[in-house]
Amino acid sequence: MTDADMQFLTAYATVMKPIVLTMNLLQAETTTYIGNVIPTIMGVKSKLEQTRDRAVEPLLSALSAGINSRFQAVLSDKEHLVASILHPQLKLNFVPEDARLSMKRAVLAYIQEVADECREDDVTDDEHSQSTSAAATEEDEDDLYSFMTVAPRRCKMSDKLFDRVVF
Repeated sequence: MTDADMQFLTAYATVMKPIVLTMNLLQAETTTYIGNVIPTIMGVKSKLEQTRDRAVEPLLSALSAGINSRFQAVLSDKEHLVASILHPQLKLNFVPEDARLSMKRAVLAYIQEVADECREDDVTDDEHSQSTSAAATEEDEDDLYSFMTVAPRRCKMSDKLFDRVVF
């Protein structure tokens, strides 16, 4: 093996290390959450941009293009972004300083949207449960899991909750 081959393999290992770490992190069964995805992708992109070795420049270009095309939808997805910001370890730390205020507003708007949906669902669920209570009794006889009670969904949030959200 020549010195050029060793240099290439060393550069290749350096480039692929963040990819391997990311795959191991995102495949974990107990410590991976949807909120980890965006900061992890951003971290990989940052590590790839820091690599300046010309020997692996085509690999860097291919990896960057692949990550951009594959994860563009995830990086702009509102639910992934909110999950990342609400993750206790991440908060707004991965968001550029000049975008933090707009991200706070986006998260609060999203929480308000979810709260409004919950209120609508509560009204619909109440109407539906009143009309189907008689039919449910007959179905319970054939339902093996009828002994389980479903906890009522509580989405009642006061507007003061939004004043106490800490980012």
